[in-house]
Amino acid sequence: MKYFFTFFFSVGILCSIQAQYDTIYLAVMPFNASSPKGETMAKKAQSNATSIINENYRIQRVDREVSANNAVVWEREFQKSEDFIDGKIVEQGKAIGADYVMEGYYDTSLKELTMSIYNIADGSLKGSIIAQKSASKKKRRSGALDLLTMRIVYDKDSSGNILTDAEMKANTKKLISKCFPSKAWAVLRPTSESKSKVKELLIAAGSRMGLKRKKLVEVLVVNIEDVDGVKIERLESIAWGKIDNVESENFSTLKIEAGEKNVKQELAKGKKLRCRLIKK
Repeated sequence: MKYFFTFFFSVGILCSIQAQYDTIYLAVMPFNASSPKGETMAKKAQSNATSIINENYRIQRVDREVSANNAVVWEREFQKSEDFIDGKIVEQGKAIGADYVMEGYYDTSLKELTMSIYNIADGSLKGSIIAQKSASKKKRRSGALDLLTMRIVYDKDSSGNILTDAEMKANTKKLISKCFPSKAWAVLRPTSESKSKVKELLIAAGSRMGLKRKKLVEVLVVNIEDVDGVKIERLESIAWGKIDNVESENFSTLKIEAGEKNVKQELAKGKKLRCRLIKK
């Protein structure tokens, strides 16, 4: 019975870890332009977007069979007015094993680059970003179009109509973050503690997540709030520390620098802990 329990406990931990890092299968469709003048910009934008996607440990790019020759192109004005993609795009995405597809379009007259991600399951728009250069700083404008779309206006000299590599990559990161918010990693157990403090923790995150020694990490406690009868998780920061050792792709030890007593107290209450990188 003891070994039976241990087996299922181990399986439970493994499933929990896998659930944190579910792979996102994303196909990048060939980016298009409204005129031949914008084709260079479209290709450059696609290259920058692809480089950012390749760096993201949560995303597996599966556009190996997608090319400009077999990509399905639809009316841009129609696409902009709808929150769904054409059924042929959905079928093409399914054929190559994608869960989502990204597409890009550069409008040379408006000097706008639109990047969108669609859900293959139902063809719905998951998120979109429109990057636009403005002709004058006096005409600066920015804001959310709706819950799905965010418009970003760059104050640039009107002599150029090409967004920089840095701007295109930044937009790709924002779109990915918007569509696939990062999850907090699981705290597994203390690896060094005293009667009143926890000095070190084993966390379910490693080199695969880009962790390196001395990276700053925040520790959070999972509190359950009752909102009109609905149980909702709320994360509250209780401590922070530095990565002391990256053990493997999925595990590291975290040395607590502040909040050692808080960690001890919350664990004593049986609370679940999570952690995430502190962005500078």
